[in-house]
Amino acid sequence: MEARATFARVEAVCLDLDGTLVDVVAGWHGGFRAVWPGVIAAAPAVAALGSSHHVYDAHLRLHMQDARARAGADVEWSDDFVRAGFRRLLAEGGAPRDDLADALAARYLVETIPHTPAYPDVEAVLAALAPRFRLAVISNGLGRDQRAKIECTGLAGHVGEVVISEEVGLRKPDPAIFRLALGRIGVAAGRAVYVGDNPADDVAGARAAGMAAVWLRRDGGLFDVGGDGADAAIRGLDELVGLLSP
Repeated sequence: MEARATFARVEAVCLDLDGTLVDVVAGWHGGFRAVWPGVIAAAPAVAALGSSHHVYDAHLRLHMQDARARAGADVEWSDDFVRAGFRRLLAEGGAPRDDLADALAARYLVETIPHTPAYPDVEAVLAALAPRFRLAVISNGLGRDQRAKIECTGLAGHVGEVVISEEVGLRKPDPAIFRLALGRIGVAAGRAVYVGDNPADDVAGARAAGMAAVWLRRDGGLFDVGGDGADAAIRGLDELVGLLSP
């Protein structure tokens, strides 16, 4: 691929949020660490399953994903899945108390936000891109959570438009959500590039909308295969500046 030819006419850079601009995995783990003492107090047997990090990855996260899968493949994320995950975790620990589980889930949802940092390369990259391109965020998720992450990490001042699936009733990889964002910033799909970590939602969705797509494969990211359809692949957001240089 000739990167300069592909990106020579770019006027807008649209970006995913979770896993691209903010370290959502750190937020999940940090939020669960904050409620871990309460989990152990409610269900002491959970401590035998391992550390908070392990219990989150090998138990709670799987329980939440299972709740979502049972709700349907193309549903928006919901707090109900978090509550279901905590209920199963406490039951697994021999304490099937829905009231305690729901209280822990509510605190976890609050705690994940301040524990979700922007990646170290993000601020400098957005500052470098802002004078040259129109910037937008296109994210799946709940508006409450995604906007709170953007505010808490200081990203709000760097992007001109934020489009969130719950708020607009469209979800990646539906090309319509990309087109909606492009319409808001007034840039044609052929003059825009989308950057994201999820090969299905980000790469395939952007390409279907007529945009160029850059697959961001951060070390330790959730998606390390499947981005072959991207116009370029990068390991850090800082590589994007060079990719888009004239």
